[in-house]
Amino acid sequence: MDEWDRELSQYAGVLNGFKEWEPSLSTLMQRLPDIPLNYTPTSEGIVAVQVSLFMVAGCLPMSQQAVAGFINLWQAGLMNIISLPARLIYEVWGGVHYARHILSQMRTSGDVKVALLKSQKLTLGARSDVELPWGGLSTDISVNVMDFVRFLSDVYPETEDSYGFLCESCHPSFLRHSMWSLTCPPLPNWSNPRFREQAHNVIRRTVEIIARSLDGITLDSREILELALPLIEMDQLKDHH
Repeated sequence: MDEWDRELSQYAGVLNGFKEWEPSLSTLMQRLPDIPLNYTPTSEGIVAVQVSLFMVAGCLPMSQQAVAGFINLWQAGLMNIISLPARLIYEVWGGVHYARHILSQMRTSGDVKVALLKSQKLTLGARSDVELPWGGLSTDISVNVMDFVRFLSDVYPETEDSYGFLCESCHPSFLRHSMWSLTCPPLPNWSNPRFREQAHNVIRRTVEIIARSLDGITLDSREILELALPLIEMDQLKDHH
């Protein structure tokens, strides 16, 4: 084992946890309806379907692939770009948390119209010329990613600070990327105690944010399904009677 591997071996446990991450949602997800729907949904039911679709077909695959990307970059020693999938995982958590809020707020406020507008932005919104599956271009403006990030503040007070920390490594920041370059083989500089401390602080914080994000995605995804499924199943029951 070379010096680079020895220094990073302390993170082996958490990396193995990332590899095995799989939200235990299969029982709930099996209750979701097929698309296209074979029943006529109410407005509340449309919100439930759209939010669930955003989470199941969009956020979960994206986060799982981002985790795989992070691990592959780590194993290849490509540390300069390792924060890109880390930031994406964090943004996905923000998106799932925002989606959960739509359902929760609709239930407490009863304002279905606002919920419909928000859920449509999740599934049909875009900020460039994105073609819709049935033709034409999206006309809804998607939710700004910073809105997703800010919504985490009710469960994660340091949300914007953590996002700024990740962004520093996702932009051409000379200082931060100089540090990452020195962690990459064949140029590791672990013999310098000041660098070693700084590098491990950055790596450790990056890994901790990913772990917190994956826990958040799991929790919020489960809550989305627990809020959405009763509305969906009520619509199905009404339509079949």
